[in-house]
Amino acid sequence: MILASAQIAAVQDDGARKERNSAARLLYQEHRDQVFHLCLRLSGGNRCWAEDATHDVFVALLEQLDQLADRQQLGGWVYRVTMNTCMTRLKREGSIWGKVRLRLMGEVSEGNHDTPERRVRVRQDLEAALAAIAALPAQQRVAFCMCTIDDLSQREIAGALSLSEGYVSKLLHKARKRLQREGWEGFDA
Repeated sequence: MILASAQIAAVQDDGARKERNSAARLLYQEHRDQVFHLCLRLSGGNRCWAEDATHDVFVALLEQLDQLADRQQLGGWVYRVTMNTCMTRLKREGSIWGKVRLRLMGEVSEGNHDTPERRVRVRQDLEAALAAIAALPAQQRVAFCMCTIDDLSQREIAGALSLSEGYVSKLLHKARKRLQREGWEGFDA
């Protein structure tokens, strides 16, 4: 009788392991491109960094897979884990500004009057923007970048960062005010 119970438990464990491996494979196949491209943007175009971060994201996702209660929220959960993993890495490394650089430098190529003087001015504006954004407190900086770079709504930012919408609004308002005080124009306080 004990042997039969052990065999049943082993078969159940093997079935659960196969089911978990199948779910993990499906999760990776469905979300790898989304996760990689978000990591690539956050890294400022550094493919090696993005590949490492993507690996870290899927390790974190798989560790937490059993804790996901609502499968309908899978996309938001993947985004939140990706952002949290990348933000932790970026804080550790002290570099988030590649994505801002890419966004602002795109304005040079979009302009009809692309002259050397304009390029110099845009480069100077870029450096000023990076310095001003880098000076923001961490939560303001993250919320501001998610809003302006990723074009996320306050509700989406709140969900991704597990904050209230009111607090996200407050963070964005403070970030914009601070940037304006430092001479960086173009943001409504």
